[in-house]
Amino acid sequence: MGNIGVPELMIILVIALLFFGPKKLPDFARSMGQAIREFRRASQEVIDDLHRAASAEPSPTKHSERPVEAPAVTPAATTEAEAPAEPEAAPEPTLTKHL
Repeated sequence: MGNIGVPELMIILVIALLFFGPKKLPDFARSMGQAIREFRRASQEVIDDLHRAASAEPSPTKHSERPVEAPAVTPAATTEAEAPAEPEAAPEPTLTKHL
């Protein structure tokens, strides 16, 4: 089932000839051929794009080639006793106006 032999094909062509007429049948066949050709071309482009995308994936780099990033550290809540001592800042000079 599904295979079209010569007798079935002849019956289909005779029905198409009766339905479309002898003047429209060549145009119909031409447009069907163009549609099939366009479908094949589009499907081949999709296959080519998939092959290109698969081959363009970056290969895994060696461990030594990757840049080393420092881990992000979030400061934990510290108490005053645990906090590192900050140097005291010198007092800023103030300008006073003498009357």
